[in-house]
Amino acid sequence: MLTKALDLDARQQAELQGIFADQREAVRKIWNDRSLLPAERVPATRAAEDRTADQIRSILNDVQKKKYNPPKPPPAPDARPPDVSAWMDATSKK
Repeated sequence: MLTKALDLDARQQAELQGIFADQREAVRKIWNDRSLLPAERVPATRAAEDRTADQIRSILNDVQKKKYNPPKPPPAPDARPPDVSAWMDATSKK
């Protein structure tokens, strides 16, 4: 699918296969790691996906990068985690 959408050449296709193989292995390790709590696995998997996207972008030319999904913007410096207590209060009043 990416080969068609991005018009990848043979070298890029081979590199992409390696990138995806590495991602599969990283995700397998995350989900088989008994030392990780279930809640820790999802962020670790997302981090692996972000690394994969960065690796893919690194093999693309400028035209292909414009077609590929852009990198996620960094979080705002003043971003705070959601206030769960406020949500719970709001839903309990219903």
